[in-house]
Amino acid sequence: MAVRKPLYVVSGNLREMDTTMVDEIVARTVYQYSLNPSVALSVVASGGNIGSITDTRKQAGSYSTSTTSFPSEATTAEPSTVTITYDKISSANASITPTADTGKTWPVYYNTSGQIQAMNLQDVKDTFLHPAIDLLASGSVTSAQAGTYHISTSASVAGSTEVSGASTPIFSDTRADTSLYTAGGIPETLDNQQQLQTITYIELMA
Repeated sequence: MAVRKPLYVVSGNLREMDTTMVDEIVARTVYQYSLNPSVALSVVASGGNIGSITDTRKQAGSYSTSTTSFPSEATTAEPSTVTITYDKISSANASITPTADTGKTWPVYYNTSGQIQAMNLQDVKDTFLHPAIDLLASGSVTSAQAGTYHISTSASVAGSTEVSGASTPIFSDTRADTSLYTAGGIPETLDNQQQLQTITYIELMA
């Protein structure tokens, strides 16, 4: 790893940048990434290309009737499991060409011999790009993560834009509301949408 101290000009003299100056360039790197991210995510109705998430819940068992006897518990249908698959996120990679290293492209620094030397590509990565990537991947939700995505149980997150659109979840965690299943309601739809509780839903944010 080779983190360099780039040189800059002050009144015709060369000086080494301090940490604050380098951090400002790193922040600018994040901003430039946000203008043209390498990956774009979108929400689709179904068939997203980055895998699926499943939600499982129980549904009531079928009712039984008899004209000759009372059906015993052993003869009635048991509750069963309903599985809903969510595959609503699609990913698209941008076509990007890295800047070529011509030997005159990158900033310069004082090497160990006190000579002025141009950074190579690895120097640029270690000094600017890798710290920028660390910020982008930190898991925070600030301007330092511009151009990235996160998921939330809220349709409104400060500093973020709802990608899902119109509070459309990319995943919902549901379960049967057993308090609404009554003897008087038999027969009824086994997986009754009116008798579901949405425990949480997740949206895609950028």
